[in-house]
Amino acid sequence: MASFKTSTGDVSFQLQNTESNPNINADGQISGNKREDSVYEESANIEQDEQISGSKYVYEEPAITQRNGGRKQDKELQPNNWPVKCFMAMMIALVIAVVVLATLVVVLLFLTISLSNETKKIKAQHTDANRVNDDNSNRFTENLARLADGLANISIKVERVESDLAYHSNMVAGDIANISTKIDSVAGDLVIISSRIERVEVNLEEITLGQEIVLQRRKQFDILFNRTFGEYEAGFGDFSGAGDMWLGLNRMHRLTQKGRWNLRVSMRSFSDNTLFWGEWPDFKIQPAPFYEISFGTMVAKSENMRNTTGTNNGLDYHNGMAFTTTDRDQDTRSGNCALRYGGGGWWYRNCHEVNLNGRRSTSDAIDWHQMAFCKIDDGDRWTMLSSSEMRMIRVG
Repeated sequence: MASFKTSTGDVSFQLQNTESNPNINADGQISGNKREDSVYEESANIEQDEQISGSKYVYEEPAITQRNGGRKQDKELQPNNWPVKCFMAMMIALVIAVVVLATLVVVLLFLTISLSNETKKIKAQHTDANRVNDDNSNRFTENLARLADGLANISIKVERVESDLAYHSNMVAGDIANISTKIDSVAGDLVIISSRIERVEVNLEEITLGQEIVLQRRKQFDILFNRTFGEYEAGFGDFSGAGDMWLGLNRMHRLTQKGRWNLRVSMRSFSDNTLFWGEWPDFKIQPAPFYEISFGTMVAKSENMRNTTGTNNGLDYHNGMAFTTTDRDQDTRSGNCALRYGGGGWWYRNCHEVNLNGRRSTSDAIDWHQMAFCKIDDGDRWTMLSSSEMRMIRVG
C-alpha cells in the first residue's frame, strides 16, 4: 500500500502485483468464485497540474477507473481552473468598481463646478442689486432734496403771484369792461354784415335784368385764397366793400337756380395792366358736394380777348368740372391739382388753363402756381395776371 499527501488530505491506495496474485488472470478477471471491487488497477494517465495558490502546490486526484464488459475504461481527468476564474472575476469586479468610482468622481466634480459658478452668479447678482439699490437710494435722496428746494421756490412764487393778482385786480376789471364793449361793437358789425348777405340771398326778386353780383375779386390781396373746402363753400372776404372776396359755392348755387345768368370774367395783365374780359351765357353752379360749373359758348368779349371755343381753350377747359381744394380732391388728375398749383380752390380738370385763385403774381415770367389765364390774346401763350374779378349778370 502506498500513500500521498495532497492539499485536500491524505489519499491511500493499495497496489498489488498480478504476478504475485494467482487469482487474477491476464484479462484483469478474478479467478475463482469471488471478485474484489475494492481492488484498484494502476492509475492511468495521471495528470498532475502544478498551480501556485499562495505558497502551496496542488495535486489532483487520479481519475477513477471504470469497468465495461470486463475491460477497463479510464475517465479523462479534467484540470481544475477555478482559482484562475476567481482571479479574473475579481479583476473584472475591480475594474468595474474603478470605472464606477471614476464616474462618481467626475459627476461630483461637475456638480461642484456648476454649484461654484451658480454661487458666483448669485453673488454677482446680489452685488449688482445692492449697487442698484444704493444708486436708487442716492438718487431718491437727491430728488427729495431737489423737491424740497422746488417746493420752497414754488412757495415764494405763489406769494409773488398773489401779490401781483392783488395789484392788477383793478386793472383787469377795467380791461374786462373795455373788452365787453368791444365785443358788443363786433356783434353789431356781424349783424350788419349778416343782413347784407341775407339781402343778396333772399331778395333775388329785386335783382333786375342787367344787375351784377360779384362772385370773386382779387385786387387788394389783403386775404389769402389758400383755403379749405368748407371756407370756399361758405365764402370769405369783404362782401360789402372793395376788398378781396369769394361769395361762396353754396350761395352761387342758390342764386343760379333762379333766372338766367351770364358769367363775366375781367382780368388785367401783369406786364402792362391791359384789361381783358369775356362773357359766357347759361352760367350755373350745381349743388354740393361737387359744385360743378357749367356755361355756354362765349357771347361777348373785349377787343383784345381771344374768341376761345372748345374744351382745350381758356375757361372752356374747365366747363363741367367739380370744385377742388387742398383738402378735397375732385379733379381728374391722379394727384391734387390745388396742392400742385398754388393751393387755391378752382374747377380743375388736369389741371388748368385758368387759375384765378392761384398765388399772387410777382413777375411776368410764366408760373402756373400764380394767377394766370392761357390764350387770352391771339398769341398761343400764358398771361400772368395782376387782378381778376368774376361777376354773374342776370339776363332773364
